[in-house]
Amino acid sequence: MPTYLYFGENEFFLTCTIKQLKTHTLDQQWANFNYTEYPPESKETIPQALSDIMTPPVGSGGRLVHLPNSTLLGVCSKEILLQLESILPKIPSTNTVLITNTHKPDARNKSVKLLLEYAQVKEFPLIPQWQTQALIQQASDFS
Repeated sequence: MPTYLYFGENEFFLTCTIKQLKTHTLDQQWANFNYTEYPPESKETIPQALSDIMTPPVGSGGRLVHLPNSTLLGVCSKEILLQLESILPKIPSTNTVLITNTHKPDARNKSVKLLLEYAQVKEFPLIPQWQTQALIQQASDFS
């Protein structure tokens, strides 16, 4: 499945998992061409990202489109929602979409419901320091 939704406040494990996904997806020689990160500040980022998702990778390896703190997890316009509905089932197997956020997305939102149908979801919660067994388990799971 070429769509991933990662969220949580544990920035260290989130960043490490993103690095692993980049290493697994991208050919290092073609990474500059095939990795695109779209910041959430501009209104043009979502249409550009949706276009980039369907673009085949350059050279060898795959393409990774990263949307950190994306507005797709908030309220989307109907046209963006319709584009997302048509694109998500047709994403080429060589392309990967990664949507990350520091907060848990609201599952009642239409765009989030749609993303949850197609995405592999992983949460990165902060574990309180007094839960030592959970911290040990998380450290051993990661390594």
